[in-house]
Order: sequence, then C-alpha cells, then structure tokens
Amino acid sequence: MRLAVLIGLMVPGIAHAAGPTYLACTIDTATGPVAINLTVDDVSRSVFYEAPATGFASRRSATFLPDKIVFEVPLTVGAAEFAVSRTDLTITRTVTANRTPGVDQGKCTRQKPAKRAF
Repeated sequence: MRLAVLIGLMVPGIAHAAGPTYLACTIDTATGPVAINLTVDDVSRSVFYEAPATGFASRRSATFLPDKIVFEVPLTVGAAEFAVSRTDLTITRTVTANRTPGVDQGKCTRQKPAKRAF
C-alpha cells in the first residue's frame, strides 16, 4: 500500500520536470475562427494566454484536473472560461455576461518551444 502511494506521488513530479507545454489553438466561433496560443505550466499552476489578433496576453492561474485544465480570462464585460482536454486537446470557451454569451469549441496542437539565443 505504501509503495502505491509513493509511486502516485512521484509520477506527477516526473511530468513537472518536462517544463511548460506550448499549444496553438483555433476556436470556431459564430464570427469565424479565433487563434490563441497557450503556455501551460503545471509547476506554477498557470496558463499564459495570448490572442495574436488583438495583441492581448495574460498569465492566469489555472485549475489542473486529471482530464482537463481550466482557466478564466476577463473580458471588457464578463469573462471567458476555457477548458483544455488533456486527452484529445479539444478546447471549450464559455463566454458569460457579454453581448454574445455562448459556448465555442476548437482544437489545440502541441508546439515546440522557440529556440532561444540566450
């Protein structure tokens, strides 16, 4: 029993050692596709959110569940809650208290981190 608990505690640490995960996502909305980039960091329990079309970027705290990662991004009026599946990389955006509330879905793909000069 103790060995099973010890292994269960060690396995998440192995995943953390890999560093952040970079995702490029496209969400299908009523007004067309929306591209966003995410940097998911299990260690800091955060997601860096970037919307290239608007230039908006923000680091958000996130909830890391076994099957998904959930985080919220504030809007001018209301908020958007995002859920990214850890199994199939689908993404769901739920917009609340805005002119166009609703649920949009899309897909993410893993990206390699950019090579750094320093």
